[in-house]
Amino acid sequence: MNQNPGDGGWPTIRYFNKGTGYGGKGYKQKEDEELDAELGKEENMRSYVVEKSGASPCDVVWGNDCSAMELKYISKWVGPGVSRSKSKVTDAFNEWSRQLQGQTVKNFAQNRQRVTLLSRLLNSFDHPEL
Repeated sequence: MNQNPGDGGWPTIRYFNKGTGYGGKGYKQKEDEELDAELGKEENMRSYVVEKSGASPCDVVWGNDCSAMELKYISKWVGPGVSRSKSKVTDAFNEWSRQLQGQTVKNFAQNRQRVTLLSRLLNSFDHPEL
């Protein structure tokens, strides 16, 4: 399997998860500067790790450290005007968890974030501020 190390210059940054398989995928730059300068910024590196790993620092109760996409997903389950159903959240959690167990997972990181957020919602479902 050719991973093309050095393709596009050095350093070569790759990430690996169930969605990418053993070959992984290369980092796509978002700024118009050298790669080491771009990822040398702590916020850029954090964003990259969160985006590609499926990790999430999001606090589902208070909305701290959540992306706009995460807040929208949380609102789908417990937002204003939404009929809350712990069983529906549990069903969604189980379904996304099951999908993550497959051999190859499309949109691994995004699905992993869904599972994380749903788990946090279930753990905080009875919190008065949720």
